[in-house]
Amino acid sequence: MSRAQARPRGRVGTHLRSCRWSLAAIAGYVASSACASAPAAPRPVAEPLAAIAAEPLVGAQWAVLAVDLATGDTLLAHEPERRMIPASAMKLLTAVVALDLLGPDFRWETGLWSTGAPDSADLVLSASGDPTFSTRWWDSDVAPLDSLAGSLGELYAVRVTGALVVDASTWDSTSVPPSWMVEDLSVPAGASGGALALAEGETRIELRGGSAPGDPVAVRWWPLGEDEFVRSRLVTVADTAADSPLQVEVGWLPESRALALEGTVAAGHVDTLVVATRDPVRQAAAALDRALAARGVATGSGRRIAWSTGEPLAGGCTTGGLPPCPAARLLGVVASPPLLEVVETTLEASQNWIAEQIIRTVGGAGAGGVGELPQAGPAGRAGWREGTAAARAHVTDVVGVPAQDVRVVDGSGLSVQNLLTPRALVRLLAYARGRPWGEAFRAALPEPGEEESTLETRLAGLEGRVWAKTGTLTNVATLAGYLVDARGREIALAILVNGSNLPVATVREAIDGIVRALAAGL
Repeated sequence: MSRAQARPRGRVGTHLRSCRWSLAAIAGYVASSACASAPAAPRPVAEPLAAIAAEPLVGAQWAVLAVDLATGDTLLAHEPERRMIPASAMKLLTAVVALDLLGPDFRWETGLWSTGAPDSADLVLSASGDPTFSTRWWDSDVAPLDSLAGSLGELYAVRVTGALVVDASTWDSTSVPPSWMVEDLSVPAGASGGALALAEGETRIELRGGSAPGDPVAVRWWPLGEDEFVRSRLVTVADTAADSPLQVEVGWLPESRALALEGTVAAGHVDTLVVATRDPVRQAAAALDRALAARGVATGSGRRIAWSTGEPLAGGCTTGGLPPCPAARLLGVVASPPLLEVVETTLEASQNWIAEQIIRTVGGAGAGGVGELPQAGPAGRAGWREGTAAARAHVTDVVGVPAQDVRVVDGSGLSVQNLLTPRALVRLLAYARGRPWGEAFRAALPEPGEEESTLETRLAGLEGRVWAKTGTLTNVATLAGYLVDARGREIALAILVNGSNLPVATVREAIDGIVRALAAGL
């Protein structure tokens, strides 16, 4: 008898439920705590679970739930009520809430306005938090700003007497959630966002070592905002002077709002760094100013960022309220792709920065069409506190997830303070499957073998049968999504592992083993 066969099954078996979760039952969350606590006779599926997961993950916290979406049968469960750090599986919650509250066809719209006559007007950009100002959707990161600058036409072709104002008043100005790790703040995955940002919160810095030691290092960066945003103290050294041709540290100077580069670059060496953009709204505002200047438009009173509603503008207008102002004239507008397309990018590539822009937008869900900025205040301000509060309320009040099963701190899953249970994730997945956008949502998830997705190199042989979101943090690995097994059953499943202190490859192998066991129709 194998070790797996000899292992007592009671611990696993007591968590196998006899409850039936039909789609209708799941919609009402009939799997109540009373049902969840009723022990059921062990099923044969406990043996592969013990062999695949219990031994490889010994000492780790792990929890699993798999439910047949057609019949509501619980096919596999191991502590499905355990609250776990979900990592990027949190993006499933963000996506479902956003698609419900904003709608799959929602588009961010950014308008350029004038307030008053040409000889006395301010130019005002109504910033919407659009996360798609990047080469993923445009020819260049600044292309949408060039488009807006081109909308001025001959009326404003020479000079605007007033100022260029970026109206960021309906978005919070918090750079990052306070629970993120300090090390996250300097890498693109933890880039700060805001009402106006370019290149998905990233700055690319090209470094060119001089021809000889002691020569200056040539530095350029993009997208280009303020002239002094990147400050270099780099020195060219001989190409044999260090273990690596690039020895560079990137720091942040809060007083001058600039990135500081220190270190060495080997003679003749060319390399590119990608770092998180600090102060992205200010840099995007400077880029807009450049776009206007390139078209011969100069502002007489410079540029500024309005962080609060009610700030005075030319023509008697105020920030946060341009449409009702008689003097306001919409010159041009750029719109994002539909939300569903943006969600697909967020899920497939596990794009943290876009997920955070989405959750903040949820906080201002009252925003509508061109120029219809959300009203200031707790119910309409786009921000992390508002967005996470709205998300938690929606999944508990509408989706039907038990309140103790969810803690929402951010939209991407970077925070280790997020909490979800497997039954919460399965509930979300079942709910999404029943929505009008459910089929498109499933298709937006990563699939085995799909290029540039988080499942590109995993679960080979299950192409076209698995659609799932993965998650990875230090000592955290998760997977949640949909599976069609060998019997043709569509299954919603969630597998979460915390505190493993094991190589991530080992944990992923155990997770994938559970998926394969379910796929075999056990």
